[in-house]
Amino acid sequence: SSLLLEHPEYFYDKIQIGSVYGSFPGAIWNGGRVVLGGFAGREDIKRVYQAFNSMGIPVRHTFTNGLIDEKMCYDTYCNMIMELGDGGFNQVLVNSPALEQYIEEEYPKYPRLSSTTKRLKSLDLVKKEFEKGYELVVLDYALNRDPDIFFLPQDVRNHLEILINAYCMDD
Repeated sequence: SSLLLEHPEYFYDKIQIGSVYGSFPGAIWNGGRVVLGGFAGREDIKRVYQAFNSMGIPVRHTFTNGLIDEKMCYDTYCNMIMELGDGGFNQVLVNSPALEQYIEEEYPKYPRLSSTTKRLKSLDLVKKEFEKGYELVVLDYALNRDPDIFFLPQDVRNHLEILINAYCMDD
């Protein structure tokens, strides 16, 4: 059962959960967070998708390992994760050019999101990301206080995400 369904009073009114993000244990495409445990089984992965997707919440994979090369794109476990969640609802955050291209070709239904880990430190670089077909671009933390964000066209602002995290430090 879900805390959200059983105790809606614990949550703010008119606020929706936009996604849950992370990675399954053992996924080499994972972007640096420690995910303890062995590998998740096929049925466990299906249950995770079902649990969140049935509540209208997409799973947002943080496949932001910047060291992924073309060979690593063929990882059987990571591809199983992607196949089980394929359908256009779940999402994937990416960083590695090789993995981005692979996912675009092999899993075109997945909305691809440009990760803050790319460290795009200018709005010009952010604008160029949209030319690559990303559904969403997560801003580098250093841009959070850039007032020029508010002067971007509305259609661009609608596809930006600002990461608010007290543990991120400006360079």
